[in-house]
Amino acid sequence: MQQLRIDLTRLQADFTRQQHQLADQTQELQLAQARVERLTHCEEQCVVLEVKSRDLEDRLKQSERALEKTELDWQNRFKEALHAMKQRLREHEESGVSVAVERCEQDEKAPAATGQLPEQQRTSSNTLAKTSTSHGSSGGKNKLTVCSGGSAAGSVSSRGSSKDTGAGATATAAAAGETMTRTTETT
Repeated sequence: MQQLRIDLTRLQADFTRQQHQLADQTQELQLAQARVERLTHCEEQCVVLEVKSRDLEDRLKQSERALEKTELDWQNRFKEALHAMKQRLREHEESGVSVAVERCEQDEKAPAATGQLPEQQRTSSNTLAKTSTSHGSSGGKNKLTVCSGGSAAGSVSSRGSSKDTGAGATATAAAAGETMTRTTETT
């Protein structure tokens, strides 16, 4: 009888120990299940993130292509605008030069139409226009002086082979913005 009690006590102790072990194993199993669930959730998130990353890569490539296209478009627009600006500047300069030339021609034609010269041209003409004479019976001598804006453009002289008789004559003409003074003296 006493031996049975000892065996029963030993069995109870073993049962209690096995219960504790079972509880520990159950707890470990629950922790493992939780880990598996977290891993499964992480895998699902990884799949979702992979899909999103691919989508972002596609969008990035599209954005790069759109950026390149926009850059080329702006470069072409800039080149066109620069070309148009240069063209307008060239036309403006040409129109400005033509206007200045027309004004100069008008300023030079206005006094010539009234038969008067500006003070500067009158002084230059009086200073630069010279009269050359010839003596003897070898003939006359002519000299042509061209003045433009008070400067002498050149002179031409010629000698005749026959004797010329007559009085001195002076002629003044204006053409294309130039004043020509021609003095002829023959003896």
